Amino acid sequence: MIIYNKSVASFIEDCNQHNIRNEIVNSLKEHGINHNNDSEQKSWESSLPEMAKVLDSKQINKDIDVAIEYKLHESKSRIDFMVYGKNNKHSCLMIFELKQWSNVFESTKDNCVFVNTHLGITEDHLHPCVQAFFYKSRLDGMNKYVQENHVDIKSASYCHNLDEGYRTFMSNISKRSYIELCCSF
Repeated sequence: MIIYNKSVASFIEDCNQHNIRNEIVNSLKEHGINHNNDSEQKSWESSLPEMAKVLDSKQINKDIDVAIEYKLHESKSRIDFMVYGKNNKHSCLMIFELKQWSNVFESTKDNCVFVNTHLGITEDHLHPCVQAFFYKSRLDGMNKYVQENHVDIKSASYCHNLDEGYRTFMSNISKRSYIELCCSF
């Protein structure tokens, strides 16, 4: 199930008009999901306009599509954000795990980072690149359309609140690299 599915151009417009939160909440209601998680709704208001800024580039085809809150089949997991379309050769999909973290620290646990959460709690969390890669693997291994159509899937995290020092630690790629990834459509 996809909660929000529009062209890049429409997504940018929804963000610029400050409608993105309402669009998602209304779509959830249309799908019979009562969503009262104010924290998650605020995260959409914060993170999604940052993605719109990345996608608002002359280099990116505004007719390709974005999907928000894609629920993986037979799972409670949802992919935060996807950009998808076709290039000259085949279908392409870019998965993004979005985080609002402003700082992260090395964890003693594999594939984790130590994070100060929005609740003021410091705890281990799965590295968002690992989380995005998990979603990629699920789609590669369990989605019939992906398998039959040889969809090229890439995955990444976007932690827009991190300063450069933390971005280096997280191996987060730059805005320019996102544009290059999205231009492959």
